[in-house]
Amino acid sequence: MTIRYLADTSAVSRIASKSAAVRWQEAAEAGMVAYCDPVELELLRGSPANRRNSTRRVLHGTFPWVPVPDSAWERALETQDWLAETSQHAGASVFDLVIAATAEHHHLTVLHDDRDYEVISRVTGLPTQRVID
Repeated sequence: MTIRYLADTSAVSRIASKSAAVRWQEAAEAGMVAYCDPVELELLRGSPANRRNSTRRVLHGTFPWVPVPDSAWERALETQDWLAETSQHAGASVFDLVIAATAEHHHLTVLHDDRDYEVISRVTGLPTQRVID
Protein backbone atom coordinates (compact mmCIF):
# COMPACT_ATOMS: atom_id res chain seq x y z
CA MET A 1 0.00 0.00 0.00
CA THR A 2 0.99 3.62 -0.46
CA ILE A 3 1.55 5.99 2.45
CA ARG A 4 -1.44 8.34 2.59
CA TYR A 5 -1.31 9.76 6.13
CA LEU A 6 1.23 11.37 8.42
CA ALA A 7 0.34 10.64 12.03
CA ASP A 8 0.96 13.23 14.68
CA THR A 9 1.90 12.15 18.21
CA SER A 10 -1.69 11.83 19.39
CA ALA A 11 -2.56 9.53 16.46
CA VAL A 12 0.51 7.35 17.00
CA SER A 13 -0.37 7.03 20.68
CA ARG A 14 -3.98 6.12 19.94
CA ILE A 15 -3.02 3.57 17.30
CA ALA A 16 -0.34 2.01 19.52
CA SER A 17 -2.75 1.77 22.46
CA LYS A 18 -5.53 0.38 20.21
CA SER A 19 -7.83 3.29 21.08
CA ALA A 20 -8.06 4.62 17.52
CA ALA A 21 -11.00 3.81 15.29
CA VAL A 22 -10.66 0.34 13.72
CA ARG A 23 -10.15 1.74 10.22
CA TRP A 24 -7.06 3.63 11.42
CA GLN A 25 -5.67 0.50 13.09
CA GLU A 26 -6.13 -1.28 9.76
CA ALA A 27 -4.58 1.60 7.79
CA ALA A 28 -1.53 1.54 10.05
CA GLU A 29 -1.20 -2.23 9.69
CA ALA A 30 -1.36 -1.80 5.90
CA GLY A 31 1.54 0.71 5.97
CA MET A 32 -0.60 3.68 4.97
CA VAL A 33 0.21 5.75 8.09
CA ALA A 34 3.71 7.19 8.52
CA TYR A 35 5.54 9.20 11.17
CA CYS A 36 8.35 11.77 11.07
CA ASP A 37 11.14 12.75 13.45
CA PRO A 38 9.21 15.39 15.44
CA VAL A 39 6.67 12.69 16.37
CA GLU A 40 9.43 10.42 17.63
CA LEU A 41 10.97 13.25 19.65
CA GLU A 42 7.64 14.15 21.19
CA LEU A 43 6.83 10.52 22.04
CA LEU A 44 10.23 9.97 23.63
CA ARG A 45 9.93 13.20 25.63
CA GLY A 46 7.07 11.61 27.56
CA SER A 47 8.60 8.14 27.80
CA PRO A 48 10.41 7.02 30.98
CA ALA A 49 14.12 6.23 30.49
CA ASN A 50 13.56 2.49 30.89
CA ARG A 51 10.88 2.44 28.13
CA ARG A 52 12.53 4.58 25.45
CA ASN A 53 13.93 1.62 23.52
CA SER A 54 10.63 -0.26 23.55
CA THR A 55 8.81 2.91 22.46
CA ARG A 56 11.21 3.23 19.53
CA ARG A 57 10.77 -0.44 18.57
CA VAL A 58 6.98 -0.11 18.52
CA LEU A 59 7.15 3.12 16.50
CA HIS A 60 9.67 1.82 13.96
CA GLY A 61 7.96 -1.56 13.71
CA THR A 62 4.47 -0.16 13.19
CA PHE A 63 4.88 2.91 10.96
CA PRO A 64 6.97 3.79 7.91
CA TRP A 65 9.10 6.93 8.27
CA VAL A 66 9.07 10.07 6.10
CA PRO A 67 11.79 12.72 6.28
CA VAL A 68 11.22 16.30 7.36
CA PRO A 69 12.22 18.43 4.35
CA ASP A 70 14.57 21.39 4.79
CA SER A 71 11.72 23.64 3.63
CA ALA A 72 9.55 22.62 6.62
CA TRP A 73 11.01 25.28 8.89
CA GLU A 74 10.28 28.11 6.46
CA ARG A 75 6.76 26.76 5.85
CA ALA A 76 6.17 26.43 9.60
CA LEU A 77 7.11 30.08 10.09
CA GLU A 78 4.89 31.13 7.20
CA THR A 79 1.96 29.18 8.65
CA GLN A 80 2.56 30.67 12.08
CA ASP A 81 2.50 34.16 10.50
CA TRP A 82 -0.86 33.38 8.84
CA LEU A 83 -2.23 32.12 12.15
CA ALA A 84 -0.95 35.26 13.90
CA GLU A 85 -2.94 37.46 11.52
CA THR A 86 -6.09 36.15 13.22
CA SER A 87 -4.53 35.71 16.70
CA GLN A 88 -4.62 31.90 16.39
CA HIS A 89 -0.86 31.31 16.56
CA ALA A 90 -0.51 30.46 20.26
CA GLY A 91 -2.16 27.03 20.04
CA ALA A 92 -0.09 25.32 17.37
CA SER A 93 3.20 24.05 18.76
CA VAL A 94 6.49 23.92 16.88
CA PHE A 95 5.89 20.16 16.57
CA ASP A 96 2.42 20.75 15.07
CA LEU A 97 3.73 23.27 12.55
CA VAL A 98 6.67 21.13 11.40
CA ILE A 99 4.53 17.99 11.17
CA ALA A 100 1.96 19.91 9.11
CA ALA A 101 4.68 21.28 6.81
CA THR A 102 6.11 17.77 6.39
CA ALA A 103 2.71 16.35 5.51
CA GLU A 104 2.11 19.13 3.03
CA HIS A 105 5.50 18.54 1.39
CA HIS A 106 4.82 14.82 0.95
CA HIS A 107 1.16 15.37 -0.07
CA LEU A 108 -0.12 13.44 2.96
CA THR A 109 -3.16 13.95 5.17
CA VAL A 110 -2.38 14.62 8.83
CA LEU A 111 -3.95 11.99 11.05
CA HIS A 112 -4.50 13.46 14.52
CA ASP A 113 -6.49 13.94 17.67
CA ASP A 114 -5.47 17.57 18.14
CA ARG A 115 -7.70 20.49 17.20
CA ASP A 116 -4.68 22.65 16.37
CA TYR A 117 -4.37 20.82 13.05
CA GLU A 118 -7.89 21.87 12.12
CA VAL A 119 -6.87 25.50 12.74
CA ILE A 120 -3.74 25.00 10.63
CA SER A 121 -5.88 23.42 7.92
CA ARG A 122 -8.13 26.46 7.73
CA VAL A 123 -5.20 28.71 6.76
CA THR A 124 -3.19 26.27 4.62
CA GLY A 125 -5.78 23.93 3.11
CA LEU A 126 -3.83 20.95 4.51
CA PRO A 127 -6.05 17.86 4.58
CA THR A 128 -6.56 16.45 8.08
CA GLN A 129 -8.44 13.55 9.57
CA ARG A 130 -9.30 12.76 13.20
CA VAL A 131 -7.99 9.37 14.34
CA ILE A 132 -11.10 8.85 16.47
CA ASP A 133 -13.54 9.24 13.54
